[in-house]
Amino acid sequence: MTLQNSYTSESRSGPVDVLILTTGHHAEDGRLVRHRNALMRKGLVVEVKAIEFNSRFLRYVTGPIKARKEIVETSPKCVIIPDPELHLFLAPLLMGKFPLIVDVHEDYKLVALDRDWIKGPLKYLVSLVLRVLPLLRRVCADVIIVADKSLSEKKSILVANIPHPLDIEMDPSPEPLRVVYVGDIRMSRGIQDMLSVAKSIPDLRLDLVGPCVASEKLLKKIEDFDLSERVIWHGRKSYKESWRIASRCAVGLSLLEETKAFKHVIPTKIWEYWALGIPVLASSLPGQANLIHEAGGGFVLNEEFSYSDFESLIHNRSELSSAGRRGRDFFLKRSKENANELFKAYCLATQNS
Repeated sequence: MTLQNSYTSESRSGPVDVLILTTGHHAEDGRLVRHRNALMRKGLVVEVKAIEFNSRFLRYVTGPIKARKEIVETSPKCVIIPDPELHLFLAPLLMGKFPLIVDVHEDYKLVALDRDWIKGPLKYLVSLVLRVLPLLRRVCADVIIVADKSLSEKKSILVANIPHPLDIEMDPSPEPLRVVYVGDIRMSRGIQDMLSVAKSIPDLRLDLVGPCVASEKLLKKIEDFDLSERVIWHGRKSYKESWRIASRCAVGLSLLEETKAFKHVIPTKIWEYWALGIPVLASSLPGQANLIHEAGGGFVLNEEFSYSDFESLIHNRSELSSAGRRGRDFFLKRSKENANELFKAYCLATQNS
């Protein structure tokens, strides 16, 4: 069975300027929503379509075919594709027919190392594909955009995972003793440590906003920690609703476990927490820890700062507010630098069409 989830930015009365098409993400994926918003602010008509599958095999084999059909039916002025299988199989079919922007938002080699299902002969096949992908992107795409400098390819444009201030609405009065995590919920994202934080601080409330594949295990874990009254799992919400919930909280969590994919990454949610003006509590992975220290917008759990230190801090509203303001100031500067990069990519892709 194929499930299709489509979001259109506005009632379509004319041609679509940009179709953002994915087979590997939800239509409310944060990066795709920020792409949509950035282009809409420039007056473009933008449609986000997610073609969802309940099987990886169907996604990889039939996804590019269904995606091409969507593109032909929509007939947009420009197409953005963010998924590696679309880079591999769909991009060659679109070359010369539609202006194409290929979005590289992850280090796929490192991500592959963190996927338990990629093993045996499949591991060698994936490795071969990942070596071919950069060449295919250069040949087939009009423009390549990347989410981080470490992903840069020849003539690529950096469109960082930093929201625009208008993407997220601040709440001027967040509730004390309330912390939040927004994102996929799994062990590698630090759910065990999040629950430990909640357990260690009496009266602390934890909001979990995001999907969880192992939902029964999550609910059982919350019950085992005796936190059913203080941990609320909201499930998947729209981008706007997710950050509306987060805006009422005093601290945002980013307690990633150390994996090859996460060690040097800067999670987008850190910028999003700072967009709300709330500080971040993070694990000591170098990527996020260095950014937080640079901005002064949060606190890093390490030998010098423990759960007990955070327990004292969570009651200090003045210090939390100061850290949140520093984070927001840092975010505003970086967001301004990033604001027009996607529109620049669109103009480059369509200039010869």
